[in-house]
Amino acid sequence: MRRPTDAQARLLMRVHDRTIAEHGDRRYLGDGYITSERVGYGLGRFRRATRDVCVREGWLTVDEDGEAHVTQDGQIVLGLWREQQLKRPPAPMQALEGEDREVVLLAEHAVRLGYRLVPSEYHAKQRSRRLSRLGWVHRGWVGSSTMSVVPTAIGRVEVAPELADSPLLHGA
Repeated sequence: MRRPTDAQARLLMRVHDRTIAEHGDRRYLGDGYITSERVGYGLGRFRRATRDVCVREGWLTVDEDGEAHVTQDGQIVLGLWREQQLKRPPAPMQALEGEDREVVLLAEHAVRLGYRLVPSEYHAKQRSRRLSRLGWVHRGWVGSSTMSVVPTAIGRVEVAPELADSPLLHGA
């Protein structure tokens, strides 16, 4: 049995997993996106070629209405992919240096004072997205279309090692 690529497995996972109850039990595949039975809940995007391979391999069925179901073979392949992911060693984190370190340090100081760091310039927003992907910060909403930057636990310990055993790290 052929193993799926990461993109194919993510598509199968999004159709198969029903983790958020408000989204309902049905999954519909549109033209490059997955939605739930409730209007307004987009569950991800995918390439049409990825969907076509999953259907051709027999891992996924899509009816006339666009409702998608993972087949038994798809469940097996998804389980094998997840097992393979668990066996992989974790990817090493990229070093936190220069301006990136300053951003995490500023976000840490803001959190200590009870504030949130909110990037306003395009390049600052771009940097915060990159730091979020690398695992150094979390991004959250503070208002209408306004995102904040809060350091993750590992980011806080990186810029302030004295917090490693502190209850402040855990929000106490």
